[in-house]
Amino acid sequence: MTIPLLFFTQGGMTLEDESRYLNSDANRGPSVLNAWTHGDLVLVHMLGLVHVEHSSMYQRNEDVWKSFHEEQIADYGREDGIAGYAWIARYTLHFLDAYLKHDAAAKEWIKKTPAENGAPEHFLSTTYRPAKGMPATLESFRAELGQQGFDHVEDIYAAIRKNPQTSSSMNLQSTTGATNSWPTATSPKQ
Repeated sequence: MTIPLLFFTQGGMTLEDESRYLNSDANRGPSVLNAWTHGDLVLVHMLGLVHVEHSSMYQRNEDVWKSFHEEQIADYGREDGIAGYAWIARYTLHFLDAYLKHDAAAKEWIKKTPAENGAPEHFLSTTYRPAKGMPATLESFRAELGQQGFDHVEDIYAAIRKNPQTSSSMNLQSTTGATNSWPTATSPKQ
């Protein structure tokens, strides 16, 4: 995946909750977030929010707040949930502006610390991890060729093969059928 990802997560889980909810065989396997290396990753950890506070529908539902004490983290209350949801909206807006509108100021905003962005202390933490390299896929190889031109084909292929993350998985020999159709697919129609 080469697309950017914005990921929100709730406050820390206790060891008991991890054991209860995350230790089944269905939850075992590689972490998608750790494997997300070819697209920018913005991780926003909402320290005091529980799952239901990430939704505007639940923010307005009085029945949710009647049983909120069962899931509440420390002394974070309803007002904190409302403020937290506003920060979720801010990060979402800046993320969309950065990647859909190519707004450089918005991208710089999401790279800053929460304190630099004016967030209250002990409220949220963020991690910005920029993309590294291109994935070893025929599609990304073709995209690079489209950007740099066919006269750079050897350089592009060498860069993919030099990258330790992709060197063993990129082999153009196995894609001969797909690459043979490029000249006719890219030439002007007569």
